[in-house]
Amino acid sequence: MDKQLFTEFEGVKIPLVSTGVSPFAGSPQFGDKASAYREKFFNDANAMLEIMEACYEGGGRGIGAIPFGKVGEAVKIMKETHDDYIITGSTLPGILPDPGIE
Repeated sequence: MDKQLFTEFEGVKIPLVSTGVSPFAGSPQFGDKASAYREKFFNDANAMLEIMEACYEGGGRGIGAIPFGKVGEAVKIMKETHDDYIITGSTLPGILPDPGIE
């Protein structure tokens, strides 16, 4: 395990830097750019992959994924092409199993 890129918690390897999915959803914290981000990314796995690959090249070895748009498709490709890529995520309490998470 590369100590510079990962930490471990209760025996589970966790990346120190991960890609967030807020830009892909066009979250409101992006202000005037939110709608442009949503339009560019939400339904375009390849556009998401560009960001994920750039983060990976910068040392980010994972993503905090939320199942919406093409996120699932993009993270599946990253996992298949990068042996050390870690996918973390969450769902709302009481919604298990979440149909968007395999």
